[in-house]
Amino acid sequence: METDRAVVSLGLIARNNWNMERKIDLCKLGSWEERYMKIEKAAQAGTVESNDIMISVSPAEPGSGCNVTIVSPVLKQYGRQIKAAIEAGVKENGIEDIIIHANDKGALDCTIKARLNVAILRAVSEEEVMTR
Repeated sequence: METDRAVVSLGLIARNNWNMERKIDLCKLGSWEERYMKIEKAAQAGTVESNDIMISVSPAEPGSGCNVTIVSPVLKQYGRQIKAAIEAGVKENGIEDIIIHANDKGALDCTIKARLNVAILRAVSEEEVMTR
C-alpha cells in the first residue's frame, strides 16, 4: 500500500469536444520543495469571460524571477490580492523564472490559482511533470 504517492487525474477538455485524461505522478522523484520546474514554452489557461481570468505564462531569462502583468477592471481595488495569489501559486509550483500575463474579469482566488496551475502544467515539459 502506497501512502506517500499522490496521483492526480487531470482532465483537459478543449472547445472542440476533444477529451484527454492524463495521470500525473506528483511525488515520483521527490517533494515539491526539493525540485524546481522550468517553463519550457508559452501556454495559457482560462477565458476572458465574467468571473474568470486568462493566464498566459512564458519562459523568462534565468535569474530574472517572477514578472507579473495584470489587466483588470478591478485592478485598483484588488490588484495586490490578485498579484499575491499569482505569486503564491508560482511559489507553490516551485517556479523561479517566469513571465505571467493575467487578464482578469473578476475571478476569485481559487479560480486564479486553478488557471495558473493548468497554465504551468501546459508550459513545462511532460518529463518534468512526470518526475514531480
